[in-house]
Amino acid sequence: MKYPLSTDYQTAVKYCKRFVLDPVLVNSMPQQNKYGLVMYSGGYTRVFPMTVGLEKYALRCWIADVYEAEYRYKSIKKYLNACKINYFVSFDYVKKGILVNGIIYPVLRMEWAEGLDLKEFIRKHLTQADILKQTAKTFLHMTKELHAHKIAHGDLQHENIMVQKKGNHIQLVLIDYDSLYIPDFIDMPDHIVGLPAFQHPTRIGKAKQALASEKMDYFSELIIYISLMAFAERPDCWDIFNLEISEGLIFNEKDFECPEQSKAFSLLKQLSHPIRVGVDLLKSYCKQTDISLFIPIEQVIYGADDSLTKMFDKFEAFSKSVPPPKRHHVPKVKNDNINQLIQNIKQYSPPEKAKQPKQEYGVDQLINNIQYV
Repeated sequence: MKYPLSTDYQTAVKYCKRFVLDPVLVNSMPQQNKYGLVMYSGGYTRVFPMTVGLEKYALRCWIADVYEAEYRYKSIKKYLNACKINYFVSFDYVKKGILVNGIIYPVLRMEWAEGLDLKEFIRKHLTQADILKQTAKTFLHMTKELHAHKIAHGDLQHENIMVQKKGNHIQLVLIDYDSLYIPDFIDMPDHIVGLPAFQHPTRIGKAKQALASEKMDYFSELIIYISLMAFAERPDCWDIFNLEISEGLIFNEKDFECPEQSKAFSLLKQLSHPIRVGVDLLKSYCKQTDISLFIPIEQVIYGADDSLTKMFDKFEAFSKSVPPPKRHHVPKVKNDNINQLIQNIKQYSPPEKAKQPKQEYGVDQLINNIQYV
């Protein structure tokens, strides 16, 4: 299907009482500023903030075809309602949504997600390490819950993560579900791969051949977590990596292609232990060609208190508490006589754990094997 231009959508939304056919938004008021109608641009859509009474919505209008959009959004709505998780806004796919140039096109009406996108939130709280660390922890909780339900966003990046701060509580909300993966989509193509600054080079390079997977976000999740923790320790990373004009968060696609020559990898390796571990894992991912081998971020990060440092401290303490194994010494055979070797083995009792019947049989079998060599 060929979709309208942005300017055509703007005209239709401006006169929404005549051209917006969605029964909920037909009497809505589009948001405007001093420059005119407010419109946000996405990869596949143009988004218009709309107000109906005290309710605010996002009217999403497609400018490019999304693979089986109607089936996808109806399946996603059904699955998310069953999962009952709090990281998504409500939405409805409206098949007859808007009239543009005499043709009716579908739209997506979404609940408006309040808050700042992740990058704006980081900039606002750049010198507040505790808030950024709390955001990183909240992000980990979100990813763990998504993984438990086999959900992947598919285009996980700062513009698609809205952050809401209410007192000491931080809530994350995901928007833009064109690339969302749920178990029903296991054989569907991976058609939208997102920003290169958040994606593995292999996924971008093989987008047309690859299939969607619940592991699509594993690389992006690690990038976002490391970035949040790094900003908490080194707020000057914002200026070092030109975040005002950069498309990503600290990393970019060139870092993933040549991690050994990357300024970002080099700097972050000087930070705290949890960040260094995450950076090492990210670097190892860059050398992989199969994202199905990646592991969920919570398997790396979560310890008893969701802290890498505590997890590794516990592992080190456990390692020290385990005594080294005792070697069972058998003197070297001074000659090639097989019988002498057999006698040497027989005169030394096996280790304690080997004195069970099955282990004795193993030693006897070894002797029998030697005799028939």
